[in-house]
Amino acid sequence: MSEAQVALKSGHKESTVIRFAFSIFSPFVGISCIGLAGQLFTIAYGTDLSDTFTVLTIIAIWNTINDPIVGWMQDKELLSKYFPFQTWGRRAPWYSTHLLPNALSVGALYFVPNSMKHPADGDTAIYIWLLCSAFVMRWATSHCYTAMKSATIEIYPSSAERLNLEFWFIVFAWAAGIFAIFANAGMIADGSVGDECNALYNETLGEFTVDPDAATDAATDVGKTGSGQVLGVMFMVAVMSGLFAVPIMRQAKRKADPTKIDTNWISYMKHIWNDKASRIYMIIICLVEFHSTSAASMYVYYVKYVSKEDQDGTAFYSSMIGVTGLISQICMGAILKLLFSKGHRPRKWVIFTKITYSIVAPALMLSNVSAWIFLLGFVLERCAYAPQTYWNTMAKGLCCDEDALKVPGMRREAWFVSLHHMFASLMGVVVSLYIILADRVFELDTKLCWGEAQPTKAVNFLWYTFALLQPLLGLVTAWLVFKFPITGDRLDELEKKTAADIKAEREIGEAGEAGGGGSTAQVAPE
Repeated sequence: MSEAQVALKSGHKESTVIRFAFSIFSPFVGISCIGLAGQLFTIAYGTDLSDTFTVLTIIAIWNTINDPIVGWMQDKELLSKYFPFQTWGRRAPWYSTHLLPNALSVGALYFVPNSMKHPADGDTAIYIWLLCSAFVMRWATSHCYTAMKSATIEIYPSSAERLNLEFWFIVFAWAAGIFAIFANAGMIADGSVGDECNALYNETLGEFTVDPDAATDAATDVGKTGSGQVLGVMFMVAVMSGLFAVPIMRQAKRKADPTKIDTNWISYMKHIWNDKASRIYMIIICLVEFHSTSAASMYVYYVKYVSKEDQDGTAFYSSMIGVTGLISQICMGAILKLLFSKGHRPRKWVIFTKITYSIVAPALMLSNVSAWIFLLGFVLERCAYAPQTYWNTMAKGLCCDEDALKVPGMRREAWFVSLHHMFASLMGVVVSLYIILADRVFELDTKLCWGEAQPTKAVNFLWYTFALLQPLLGLVTAWLVFKFPITGDRLDELEKKTAADIKAEREIGEAGEAGGGGSTAQVAPE
């Protein structure tokens, strides 16, 4: 480890790092739930595919708009009047105040009234419910996630510590994701898509005939309190647990002058585009987010319609995908954590794993369309995604570090992080339109009963998405990571300048304290 890297270390114990990393759990519960909402509503609640994803497209557009607003508000420190800087720092006020709206809006997805479920043509109540819940959730999660990621850059200026922290982010993000995945799988297993689908195929008659007992059971269940309400309460409690990490987040106190944060969003976008490192980073984020968002939004459809699993099988594999994704990414992340602690960088690992996945996964899926093969391909994708998240954390911090050195006091971590989120949200819009395309052009019909066949072109659409399009995106991402310019001598020089800047801030802070005055320097670590 170089002298500059040693000087940049926060001095936090591993237990403190883990406690701070837990801050990702709360926003990721919301992010995971909204990512799975399309499958939850169409399969468990019986909504129309196009109508559901039209709502989610509107929400994705809203998220694209609110992200840069959130970043600007946080860098301008608009809550400092109510949350003093010396006590709360720059990021903790935003995270703390948005946990409750996040919790309530997440819970609302599972408190859908029975009268709204399985809507007839023209019924809009359930879509309005989804729209309102997701609207609030996206605003709250944007604030929590932006505050958490911006605080990471301020509290942990060392690339080595950021990489170490990323492992724990992976663990807690997956804990949130697996929670949502199991909840959705349970809702799918319990849910009915209408009385007309409580039917058995009569081979003699060559048609579906209604099972009277199943129809009676379904009618009896109307009005009962289902598992959704229980899950909703559990989700709300889980989201509020983010308060546990707030004391560490209060340490985000790098010296900054909010008056230097420009209100001209267009000029900042031009700065991002003109800076090669920032431009390549944002393009990579677009590719990675389209890949991960489309996979999260469509994997149940692949299992149900391409692998042709029944209701129990679809619920089982939906859970298994979550479990194996969790295990494979965390195991890969643990191996990388060990390597990075010895001085390795994530760049080469991203390139190697992306290329491996992009070659092996299509070969597997060409040989067989079974759910087990799809599951294996998903494991490979998660192993490739693990070094990508490490690289994202490191590259994001480096871009912000370079930007902060250009104009003293002008720290724009939240704005940069929020632009990352904006492009990710834009990919959410693209994915929603992509899924609507599956309905309108390729005639994917999620309201068909279990066992009824989809059109061949709809099945092919799903197969090409997972077997060809996503591996191709992996290859392009690997090439762009190779072209990212902050490496070698440029990286070493950046670390030296950042270390000198932090040392100067601390000296000013110590002088101010000795003279009885205030300080905006970073506080001493625990």
